[in-house]
Amino acid sequence: MKTKAAAILAFAFPSWPEVVHGLLWPVPSFMSEPQKALSTEFRLVRNLERSKNMKIATKWILVTAIVTLAGLLAIPVWLPVARATADHVRWDIIHLDPTTTPPTLSAGGVAFASARNPSSLSIKLTGSGTFHPDDPEEVTGGGTWETFSGNTSTGRGTYQVTKLVIWQFSTLQTATFNDQIDDGARANGVAVLRIRYSDGSRGVLGVGCHGPNAPDGTLEGVITSKGSVTYWDAQAPVVGVDANRTIFHISNSDD
Repeated sequence: MKTKAAAILAFAFPSWPEVVHGLLWPVPSFMSEPQKALSTEFRLVRNLERSKNMKIATKWILVTAIVTLAGLLAIPVWLPVARATADHVRWDIIHLDPTTTPPTLSAGGVAFASARNPSSLSIKLTGSGTFHPDDPEEVTGGGTWETFSGNTSTGRGTYQVTKLVIWQFSTLQTATFNDQIDDGARANGVAVLRIRYSDGSRGVLGVGCHGPNAPDGTLEGVITSKGSVTYWDAQAPVVGVDANRTIFHISNSDD
């Protein structure tokens, strides 16, 4: 009978001597042979049943772990880098008042850019607007324009944004401001927009923000074209002069 039990164990548990050592043997010597056989069979069945229950428990532990992991992977994690996929971006040419503590940002500023051949041609812009990076047609905003030849005004009017060409998120800003725009997280980056001028001409508008925490090389200010004239040289911001500064605010619809 022991030989039969051992054979069954060897088939069910290849390493059965190590697993069940001491559980089936020794059988008490005072038992009769039928009692010993019955005791051996009983212990074998009991241990096989335990093994079955352990396999079932292990299976359910594995299933639970898989389901839990899938649930965790499905939870959105909004890290700063995810801001690159924001579904709402606002741009502004801004006022900066450094005399307050902290400095105050507000909409309604002005920015200048110059042409070449000759460099005496320039343009002054105001403006703000919004766009959705995943839908180039979902744009709002515009502003005013005035062109100059030297110090002489050659035209003025308004412009309207018609389409987003490209949006490149850079970094979130880190400094503290009295932000009177406050339409999401302040961000550095570059946007290129198609615009239509009130005199019928068309062009593109480039808005760049190189604020606190921005990497080297990002434009601060605006560049634009109007018809065939390209105002590609942005006038740089100067300390103490309230001009040529921009900002982006980014957010998600569930923020």
